[in-house]
Amino acid sequence: MLPDSAKLRTVKAELERGLQPTRPAFLKWCCDKLSALPTQSATGMNAALWSDNVIDVCGEFPEDVLQSVTLDLLRSCTFRPSPADIFKAADVKRGLRQRMLERVNLMLRGGRPDPDAPTEKPIETRLGRLEHTRAIYQRMGRRFDVDRMDREIAKERGEPVGVMAPIVDAETYARDRAEFKPVTTPSAVRCAELAAAHRTGKPAPARDWESVPEAAHGA
Repeated sequence: MLPDSAKLRTVKAELERGLQPTRPAFLKWCCDKLSALPTQSATGMNAALWSDNVIDVCGEFPEDVLQSVTLDLLRSCTFRPSPADIFKAADVKRGLRQRMLERVNLMLRGGRPDPDAPTEKPIETRLGRLEHTRAIYQRMGRRFDVDRMDREIAKERGEPVGVMAPIVDAETYARDRAEFKPVTTPSAVRCAELAAAHRTGKPAPARDWESVPEAAHGA
């Protein structure tokens, strides 16, 4: 026999409230507590970066979950935990609460599955795999493969397939590219002298840096 729907709705409201993200002030309290633990790189800059990273990755967790994780880490750690360690510990506790909420929702539906829930994860669909592959090619700067994946994605969505940019052959590229102009700063000239000396095995000519304008030394 299922519990009373009114009680289930009350439990659901409590669980949803318990999954709300934390306030910035409370997250700062957690960082202040954990930053007191020793670390090998105890500098002001590292401490600031550590706190900034914790705020970025842990701001989505509920306050009571973060409080519980912070106290657990203070009891068990003899060194400052990484943001990833804090995230993993908090994600386990939040996951338990999310599963409880899913169970309550299932009971409110009388045991029937959620009709609005996706049947497949995006990455498990062909379109999801294509978009995932395109993102990888985009990060790698492989323009030709990105164009190819755009055509595949458009075909999968039933959209008009665009025309790929023409591939420029080597002769056209050599004819149309901008004229090469060597760098003539003092540093570039000196690097060329040293490279020539390395190839020929002869010492590089001495350089009178006093004659070089002061502004060009760092060029």
